[in-house]
Formats: sequence, structure tokens, C-alpha cells
Amino acid sequence: MNKELKRIASSVILASFLMYTMPVLALTNEEVIYSKMDTASNVYRSIVSTTTEDENGTENVQEDTNNELPIKCIVKYELNGKEVSAEEIAGKSGKVKVTLNFENNQTMQVNINGKTETMYTPFVIVAGVIIKNQNNKNIKVSNGKVINDGTKSIVVGYALPGMQESLNLNKKDVELPNSIEITMETTNFEIGNIMSLYTSNILNEIDLDEVYNKIDDVYVSVDELKDATDKLENGTIALRDGVNSLNDGANKLNDGTNTLNNGAQELSKGINTLSTGAKTLGVGTQVLAQGISDANTGAQALSAGINQVKSGSEELSEGMKTLNTDYVALDQGVQSIAENAQSLPAAISAVKDGISRIGDGLKNLKTNLQGAQGNISTLAIGASNVSSGVNQINSIVDNMPAQTTGISEATLAVDNTESTTAINSAESSNNSAIATLQGAQAALDTLKNGENDAEIESQKAQIQAAINSISASNGSLESAKSSMKTEVTGTTSTTITNPDVTTLKAVVSNVNSGAASLNGGMQSLNNEFGGFISGADALITGNTDLSNGFDELATPLKKLSSSAGELSSGSTGVKNGITKLANGSENLSTGIAEVNTGAEKLANGTKKLNSGAIILTDGTKSLVSGLDKLKDGGDKLANGSNELANATISLKDGTGKLLNGANELTNGMVKYNEEGITKLYNTVNGDVKGTVNRLKKLEELGREYNKFGSDEKRDEIKFITIIDSIKNSKKEETNENVVVDNMGTDTKNNKEK
Repeated sequence: MNKELKRIASSVILASFLMYTMPVLALTNEEVIYSKMDTASNVYRSIVSTTTEDENGTENVQEDTNNELPIKCIVKYELNGKEVSAEEIAGKSGKVKVTLNFENNQTMQVNINGKTETMYTPFVIVAGVIIKNQNNKNIKVSNGKVINDGTKSIVVGYALPGMQESLNLNKKDVELPNSIEITMETTNFEIGNIMSLYTSNILNEIDLDEVYNKIDDVYVSVDELKDATDKLENGTIALRDGVNSLNDGANKLNDGTNTLNNGAQELSKGINTLSTGAKTLGVGTQVLAQGISDANTGAQALSAGINQVKSGSEELSEGMKTLNTDYVALDQGVQSIAENAQSLPAAISAVKDGISRIGDGLKNLKTNLQGAQGNISTLAIGASNVSSGVNQINSIVDNMPAQTTGISEATLAVDNTESTTAINSAESSNNSAIATLQGAQAALDTLKNGENDAEIESQKAQIQAAINSISASNGSLESAKSSMKTEVTGTTSTTITNPDVTTLKAVVSNVNSGAASLNGGMQSLNNEFGGFISGADALITGNTDLSNGFDELATPLKKLSSSAGELSSGSTGVKNGITKLANGSENLSTGIAEVNTGAEKLANGTKKLNSGAIILTDGTKSLVSGLDKLKDGGDKLANGSNELANATISLKDGTGKLLNGANELTNGMVKYNEEGITKLYNTVNGDVKGTVNRLKKLEELGREYNKFGSDEKRDEIKFITIIDSIKNSKKEETNENVVVDNMGTDTKNNKEK
């Protein structure tokens, strides 16, 4: 698009350049500023040519001006990629690039959509030069056009300085040039005058109203496209929901056809079974016919045996009465068993729970015993320490003198700190032992089950004896402490009266004996406590065996409970049956007489039955034939339902794929709307509208630039700049080296003629 835009712009600007370089005829109130520049693009003279036309005729006024041009041109020469001056490049050979850079110095502060921004007066610059083909080839221009007539090339380029910024265009989308580059390959570089035309009125000469109208149509079209896309997106969402419902229906249809297929297979099997049975029935009817014939013969003999049956029926009646009376007692026993059996499930559950709780208790007991064993081991060590401490006390007391000769009452200072500490430590260890042993007694209570109570009580008695022994030891220790009546004479010394030493020795001796007993008992208890843990392990094992054995017992017990109910119901039925049988036996004798009469009728009936059996035989043959046909139909139904089930699977898979496609379509449509249409909509209603508003503002700025040489407003102002030519030698100058303007000025020598 950029190349096409540049191509069209080049053609239009070239035509404009040719038009503006023609002699001025009869333009109304126009200023043309001619500026002459040296080869370094420095302006060394500017002339303002003002042309006005009124009823009195046309007037042209020319005068020099020092006003700065609104556009600054900077020319740069490069030879083989290196920048050089005009003097250095003249007559050289190689690749040449001439760059004309234009800077727009005419800015205005304007309001765009409520925001103040800087915009440039919209100058369009067209530059042209004639280059001989004799020493130059591959002549190109960056943005413009080269016209080659065979001997020379007319090079025309354009630039729009400040237009990119004024329109706020992103260079990634479109780039408007601020410069013109001319390149060529030369063997003797020379270039004629480079002439440029600047005008700010180019936008006003283009009919943009039609463009604006078309852009308004684009706004409407984009709005319609956005609405249609939104509807299309909503439609794809509705389609996805519909396909989702279709997929659900296909799944349900597949489930239904699977059920139908299973039923059809079962129906086919049933028909096959029915067909087999019908064939068996056919064989049976033939046997039945033969049996009926035999029955007819037997019916005759039946009548003869009826009399014998009558006698036996009377005896049966008497026996049934006796049986009925005796069975009442039996039924009562059965009902009692049934009632007791109803409580079996609850009892089984209770026993099972009890066994489980005993197992948990045994495990806890083992844990407690293991913990107690650790404490008892500690206590055994403590008891040993107590015994050692009491021995130390005993040694101290033994060394005390019992009396002092010649003194009725004396005092003996004894340091008792060590004795008191040992007694306190022994009492603390004894108390811990008592607490641990009491915990062991409580744990043993949980093991009682009625059968092992005596053994557990024996173990508890042994523990209690140990507790009593430890308590007695504590009492002796307290007595020892009480006997040591002291009066403090220092921080650690106590005075003991000699007459009490004998008593103290006796108390300490008792404490020593108790400590020795405690130590021996604790060591024995520590050794025997392992037996408690072994016993607990044995109880846990026995309880596990009991639980497993009870599980084996529970099954037949439950069956017994269930069977007892059935036995009760059966016994009641038997009882009722015996009663009915007794009543029936009474009626049997009466019926026997009637049977005789019936036997005669039976004989007659069997004859008719024989005829019917023949008809039945024929009917069963027809039934078998019809069932064969039904079997064929059932097989076809089964095959068809199987095919239908397979087809619904395909339908299910197809609707699943359709649902996936609908989801992809919906997602794609949403993405298309969000990333395509919505962005286009926002671009048109944002960037495009903003660009159009800026373009309209540029039209205004172009019209408002109507003064340069004076304060009087002009209809149009144009600038024409002429850059001096570059020649190889001044001796080769011809008339082409001199540019003469229409005011009669020699631009080469800068003199007026």
C-alpha cells in the first residue's frame, strides 16, 4: 500500500511541480517567494513576487526579503558512502547520493478532541533536477519519479515535513517522508540546479468532502459489521448450546439403544427357550395322549378299589385326630425355640463388642504394664539408692556416743544435712512406687471376665503387699526424722541429746531393715513384672483366638436364628395342615362313595379326553412351527438392535466431534470478533476519526497560512528555491550554468541586470 501511495503521490506532485514552474499568468492576490541557495543549501537571496489582479488590471511587484523561510533545507552529498562537500564531489566517479532534508519550522498550537497539541502547517515540497545521462546511470529517487528521454533524466521527488507528526501516524503503519534521496552511478559527477516548490495550499485544492463522506459511509458500514458480528457470535454460542443438547440427547439415545439391545438379546434367548419347550411340549402331548388312553383303562380298575379305600380312610381319620392332639405340644416347643432364636443376633453383636473391648483393654493394659515396668525399674534403682542412703544414716548414728561420763546432759553437734536429704529422696521414690503400683492394680481390674477374677485378685494382693511395705517404710522414715529433734546452732549443725541416741539408733535400725525389705521387694517386683507383660501377651493372643472362634460360631448362630423363624412358620403350617388333614380324613369316607360315582364318570370323560389329546397334539405341532418363525424374527430383532446400538455409538461419537467443532467455531468467532472486528471498530472510531479530524485541522492551517512578505493576507503563497549547480570546471560553463529568474536576476553571480 505504501508503494502504491508513493507512486500516485509522485505522479500528482510531478504534475503540480510542472504546473507551478510555468510562467505566472493571471493569479489573483498571490505571493511567490524565490530563494537562491548555494550548494551547501545556504540562502543568499530571497525575492517576494506579489501579483494582484483587479478591475484596473494586473500588477506585479518584486522586492527582496530577509524573512526566514518556513521550511529549512539541508543538502548532503555522499560519494561511495562517505559524506563530502560539493567542491570535493565535483567531477568524481563512483556511487553518489544527494540527500535533501526538510525541516518544517511553521508550528501552531491547536485543539484536537479537547486536547492542545502541536501541529505543522501542511507544506508539500516537490523538488526536481535535470541530470545528463552521458556520465550517469541507474538514477533513482527515494519518493518520486525519474523520467528518462534518452539523453537526460528529469528527477522529481516529494517530501511532507511535519505531516507524520501532525497526523499522529505510526511509522510502523505508514511513513511520510521528510527528505528526498537521489542516487546514481557516475563517471564525472555534475548536477544542475535543484529546484523545489513549497506550498501549504495543496489540501485545499483537493476535494476532500467526498472523501469525508465516504469515510462517514465507512463508519456506518463498520458499525453494521460490528452489529452483525456480535449477532453472529451470539448465534455460534446458541449453536454450541444446541449441539451440546444434541450431544446429551445422543448419549441418552445410546444408553436407551443399549438397553433395547440387551432386552432384544434376552428376548431372543427367551424365544429360543420357548421354542425348545414347545418342541418338548409336542413330545409330551403324544405321551399325554397315550397316558390318557391308559387312564381310561385305569379308571375302570379304580372303581373296584374304591371300597378298599373307604375302609382305610376311616382308620386314617382316627389316626389324624391323635396326630393333631400330639402336634399341639410339639408346635409350642417350636415357637419357644423361635422366640429365643430372635435374640441371638443382638447377643452375638453384644458378645462381639465385648470381645473387641476386652482386646482394646488388654492392649491398653500391656501398654500400661510396659510403662509401669519402666517406672518399676526406675523405682528399683531408687529403692537401691534409698537402701544405700539409710546405710549411710545408720553408719552416722552408730558413730554417735550413747552417753558422756560425769555429764548428766550433753549436746553433740552433728551435721545432719546428708541424712535429711537421703530420707526425703527415699520418701519421694516410695511415693512414686506406690502411685505406679496402684495404676497396675487398676489395669488388672479391666481384665476381669468372671473366670479369671481369682487369679487377678491374687496378683492385686501381691501388689498391695508391696504397697503396704513401701508405706510402712515411709512411716519408719518419718519416725527417724521426728526422732532427730534438733535446735539449730548454725546454718547446718544440729545438737542431739545423748540420752536420745540409743532411741535414734533403734529407729534407724528399723528404717534400715525396712529399706532393705523395700529394696528386695522392688527388685523381686521388677523381676516378676516381666511375667505380667507375658501374661498380658497371652491374654491378647487368647482374646484374638476367642474373637476368631466366635466369628466362626456367629455364622451358624445367625443361620440358626434365621432357620428358627422358618421352623416356626413351617411348624405353624404343619399344625394347620394336620388340622385340615384330620378334618379332611373325616370327609374322606363320605367322599369315597361319591368317588365311585365319579370313577364311572371318569371312565366316560377319559374317552373324551383322549379325543382332545389328539387335537392338542396337532395344536402343539402348529405352536412349534409358529415359534420357529418367531425365533427367526427374534434373531433378526436382536441383530437389528445390535446394529442400532453400534449406530448410536457412531452418532454419539459424531455429536461429540460436532460439539468440539461448535466449541472451536464459537471460540474462533469470539476471537475473530475481539481481535479482528472489535479492533477494526475501535480503529475506525478511534484512530481513523482522529486522523480525519487532524486532516480537517490541517486544511484550516493551510488556508490560514496567508502572509509572508507583508501583513496583508494573500489568496495563496508559494515558495520556489533554487540550489546552485555543481560543475566539473568553470571553464566548461555554458548558459546551463546560469539560472535567471523572471525578475532578471543572475543567480550565478548574484547581480541584478
